Amino acid sequence: MNLTILNVPGIQFSKIKPYQHRQKEYHSTGYSGRITESGHVYARKGYYTSIKVSQAWRIGFKNVGNVPVDIMMRFSVYDKYGKLETFAQLYRNLRPGEPAETFFEVQDKKAKILFDTVEIYANDQLLSTTEVMQFMPRMGWGLKSWAVALFMAIFAAMALTEPQPLNFASIILPFFALTIMGAGILNRTPVILMLLLLSLVPFSSHSLEIGTTIMLMGLVYLYFVWKKRHSIKDFLMASATPSM
Repeated sequence: MNLTILNVPGIQFSKIKPYQHRQKEYHSTGYSGRITESGHVYARKGYYTSIKVSQAWRIGFKNVGNVPVDIMMRFSVYDKYGKLETFAQLYRNLRPGEPAETFFEVQDKKAKILFDTVEIYANDQLLSTTEVMQFMPRMGWGLKSWAVALFMAIFAAMALTEPQPLNFASIILPFFALTIMGAGILNRTPVILMLLLLSLVPFSSHSLEIGTTIMLMGLVYLYFVWKKRHSIKDFLMASATPSM
């Protein structure tokens, strides 16, 4: 979505990026404990974690005017039956020449978000209202990161059958890839583990062609993860939770 066509007086929109908002949730499994022979009671609370995923957007803009302003962006939520609700994002005191970003998420992953209007205020007085009336872009299709890791595991395992001496790095590569795949199925994306895997490839006993293929698969994995992320910090976190 090209936001430069908005032509909002005094505000330059620079980017809009859809991404996944991923939040780790803790679920209690109750208490367990034991009693020692001396009569002491030890209790422990059990829990497990899950990753909740919702669709989200990142919008960048800059004040190219001469006075500090407040920016009100209004949106509407639609499903296949029509309009559900409206909401707004307010950014206060954006100073002249200052760039900024705003983020928001929507729980319903199938909902469509209409960018209605942009209102500019200075000293609580309305300076301008610009109609947008465009739906926010959805995240483009891409391979599941866990599927890429699965291909890596299969290829790295098949490479072990090549008639060549094997070292520890060569043998452990498919196990690393399977671990990454399993984490992906559980909505985890262990980018650090993938980077560690790629660092082992040059030390493997595989041929240059096989090593290059594994490296390319790893880079494809990182690319598809990055496309769905909010920031570098978000990208590097296994259960990526952006700061809102």
